[in-house]
Amino acid sequence: MQIWNTSRLTGGRAANGSSGPRSEGRDPRLQPAPRRRPSQAAAGPAPRPERRRSERPEPREERPAEAPVAVLRRLINFEDFQAEAPGTDVRALVRECPGPESVGAQPGQTLAELLAAAEHAEPEHADARVAVRYEEEMERFKDLHVSIHKSDAVLESVEQYLSAFQNDLGLLSAEIETLQNRSIFLNKRLENRRALEGQVVALVDDLLIPPYVIEEIVGGEIGPRWTRCVQVLWVRLRRMEQFKREAARVDPTPVALVDDVEPVLRRLAGKAVERIRDLFAARIRGLRAPGVNAQQAQAGVFLRHRQLYAFLAYVNPELAEGIARGYANTMRWYYAANFGRYVKALERLRVHAVDKGSLLGNEDRRYGILSATAIKAPVSAATRDPLVLGRRINVTFSTDSAVLLEAAAEKAAEPVWMETGFRSFNLALMDNVSAEYLFAAEFFGHKRADAQAALVDSVFEPTYALGEAYARRLAEQAGLDAFGNLLCIRVVNAIEFELQHRKVPAAEAYCHRLAMVLWPRFQTIMNTHADNLRRLSGRPASVAGAEAAALPSISSILAYAGGGGGPTSSAPHAVTQKFASFLVGLLELAPEDKESEPVSISLVRLRNEFEAFLTKISARVGDGDGAAAERERFLFNNYMLVATIISDTEGRLAEQERAHFRRLVDAYRR
Repeated sequence: MQIWNTSRLTGGRAANGSSGPRSEGRDPRLQPAPRRRPSQAAAGPAPRPERRRSERPEPREERPAEAPVAVLRRLINFEDFQAEAPGTDVRALVRECPGPESVGAQPGQTLAELLAAAEHAEPEHADARVAVRYEEEMERFKDLHVSIHKSDAVLESVEQYLSAFQNDLGLLSAEIETLQNRSIFLNKRLENRRALEGQVVALVDDLLIPPYVIEEIVGGEIGPRWTRCVQVLWVRLRRMEQFKREAARVDPTPVALVDDVEPVLRRLAGKAVERIRDLFAARIRGLRAPGVNAQQAQAGVFLRHRQLYAFLAYVNPELAEGIARGYANTMRWYYAANFGRYVKALERLRVHAVDKGSLLGNEDRRYGILSATAIKAPVSAATRDPLVLGRRINVTFSTDSAVLLEAAAEKAAEPVWMETGFRSFNLALMDNVSAEYLFAAEFFGHKRADAQAALVDSVFEPTYALGEAYARRLAEQAGLDAFGNLLCIRVVNAIEFELQHRKVPAAEAYCHRLAMVLWPRFQTIMNTHADNLRRLSGRPASVAGAEAAALPSISSILAYAGGGGGPTSSAPHAVTQKFASFLVGLLELAPEDKESEPVSISLVRLRNEFEAFLTKISARVGDGDGAAAERERFLFNNYMLVATIISDTEGRLAEQERAHFRRLVDAYRR
């Protein structure tokens, strides 16, 4: 298409139709911008290419083209056209009109010339065509105006519809939000209901009692199957109590399920409690039958049904406590009767009685202590000396747990020391207390450990009284037997240790009461020995010398001390040998120097009295110029004898005594 340069138009059509040159007032929008190639943009405007006449523009198919003359008129009278049809795109009209070749335009011809030629060529038909075109355009604009009014009406109805739709949509959105919230609430309630349903189903399953359980508890024989049914009932009761506590924390209102099920469970539990009570009452009465073995009854009946007693303690604690008291009373009678017979059998034993003749410094030849044949006497005779411990220590440190049987005690003819019967009674008592506590810990497992120990102590309370009375009678029969009392104390200590090893907290008070009986008796005997030594220092020296001369074997001891076989007046005193033997026994029974025990205190007092006795006796030894040397040699020999006899003893107290007598020996060594 040929691009026409509108700058060659010298003038446009005036309002009266005349044409002339125009130098001013040209619309710059009608001036098309020159086309430039990208490569020639910097070099200036490109020359307009010539177009061959044979070349024609490609026809447009969008809409029919207007007559060129009408387009030119519109272009020339642009302002009128704008007033007529405001908003019309002039450039689009120019682009859509046919080329100049269609009206016989020559190359280089201006629009004004072309218009003049067209007017001269068709002067008559030009205005007619314009009028027709104007009418057509008017009709079209009228139709367009009507269409616009119709469109406005339609748009107004559409606007009203859209407004109503928007309102409906807002209401619908609010309803959807409400439904969504309602759905969330219902889902939450559904989840809660499902969770509650699961709990309720589990609760119903836990509270449901099978029919065979009810039949067995009501009319079945008590045995393993009946015990299992009671355990099923116990589980249901505990589950019901747990549910009641949980429900009470949430809502104190009673639950209908519990109100319906609890009476049934309680009635069934009451029936089970009644049968359990009758069972244990019959078994407890059976313990009073003559010749019954309580340990067998405990293992065969009570321990086999301990679950039933635990159920009874859960359902009816008062009734369970009553059965426990009935059992304790029955076993109290049982142990008191059996141990009473055993004590009577032990009391038939003859016990060695130690009188004042066996005190340190007294003349008592019944045991051959002061005779010349004492050292050659058999061991059995030596062990009968109340101031020699000998094999009596085996009573304390022996691992043999055998006790003296009742029949053997009744038939025994030989006299025994007091610790023999004491040990047999208390070992038997310790074994029975241990067995009873283990039974109580297993059968009365619902009780605390201190309550179980208290129950066992209540069972053995009469037996403890028998043991204390028997210990007092033994102490009175033994007289001044210091070793017997101290051995009994060591037996009590061994029993306490064994009970602690077995983890049996019972019988502790009983052991303490026995110690309170024996310790004062032992201290009294030790004080009696010390007082006797104090009185002995007033005897004539000749008597002591004559007794010392009756010991021919003492010379060997003096030779070991370096003194040789000197005069008889410087030989060790007979009391020294008895004191040394007595001291060895005390040290062997006191391996540790315990401050809580009075052994060390009594021993120190006895030793001081013995040293005072020797000092007073030494003043009567010798005469003349060598009397002082004789007295020192006398003291050296006596202390040397004591140090030699106790040299093999062990223990902290023995070490203190050995050191003390070594210092005395060194003090009088010449």
